[in-house]
Amino acid sequence: AVVDRLIGYAKNFEVSRCLFPIGNDFFDTNSDQMMTKHGTPMEDDIRWKRTYQKGCEFIVRTIEKLMQIAPVDVLVVPGNHDEDKIWHLGEYVRAWFNKSKDVVVDNGMKKRKYYAFGKNLVMLTHGYHEKMNTLDSLMAYEVPQLWAQSTHREVHLGDKHHKVDMILK
Repeated sequence: AVVDRLIGYAKNFEVSRCLFPIGNDFFDTNSDQMMTKHGTPMEDDIRWKRTYQKGCEFIVRTIEKLMQIAPVDVLVVPGNHDEDKIWHLGEYVRAWFNKSKDVVVDNGMKKRKYYAFGKNLVMLTHGYHEKMNTLDSLMAYEVPQLWAQSTHREVHLGDKHHKVDMILK
């Protein structure tokens, strides 16, 4: 319902591309052991294969809905709980849309993903491995060409469960 509501908002605008980040501890556990990648016990459904299938189906359905609006760029952003499952999800999505010209999937190995659109540059990362006061420096260092071409920059973190406005230099 939330996805449908957000897509409904987008229909009021001219949209040329959709950015759809996936990951950020989407599954919360990494395996059938009901633990995170780093061994922290978590509560999970014992039918982990079923929840994995349902998660994959949900992501595919969402991308198909977004495709009705505009081409979709999917960035797979690993978290600190379910790194292996998220990588597999990214490969599932990449294979599912392999023949589609309207879906681009970035399931690269880097924990931080960058997305440039016009004069905008967005860093998407879980935020578990980064220090808040280094984010602007990381962006400028890792993608200097995109940094130079942008005038508006944002960082989206999945691990921080509150909004913080920071001014990026």
